[in-house]
Amino acid sequence: MEIRRLDDAVFSVDDVVSVLEALHFGLSFALGRWVAPALPVGFDASGQRVWERWGPPLCDPVRRGVAWWFHHRNNDLQQFLPGLIVAFCDPDRRDSTRLLMSMAVHTNAAGFIEPRIMTGFAALEHLSWVSLVLGGHMTKDPARKQTASERLRALLALAAIPTTVDPADLPALARVRR
Repeated sequence: MEIRRLDDAVFSVDDVVSVLEALHFGLSFALGRWVAPALPVGFDASGQRVWERWGPPLCDPVRRGVAWWFHHRNNDLQQFLPGLIVAFCDPDRRDSTRLLMSMAVHTNAAGFIEPRIMTGFAALEHLSWVSLVLGGHMTKDPARKQTASERLRALLALAAIPTTVDPADLPALARVRR
């Protein structure tokens, strides 16, 4: 893999570290397990090696799991990565993006289901706060008074995801909702 700026401007070491961190978390999120670019090397304009990182990144053994990215659809990743890198390079969004992606990877890990459910629920709570309150769609006080299901419905509405259940597709769930 080669990383370049669209305008061919040079990277600072801090810039490339942010991009590598974004790739680490973003590719892990896409594959549902920890993966990372291995042995990155930086070159100057004359092609001389000026930077390298030999430290071991956090990676999982190859295993099957739930991944949203199907590797035969490169376009999905091409659309995902630019927004991811922008989020990781924005100091106001980096920590939250990093937390949510790591929680998503942890919910896909092997092991007991209970900690994975709790991690997933905490991620949804955090995502609802970031999206609704920090995103300016709701103020703090009304958000604090809402139940988790109300905040989740508001988050789904914001993302234009329907909350209705089609009884033909999910008859048991449709009976529970009555």
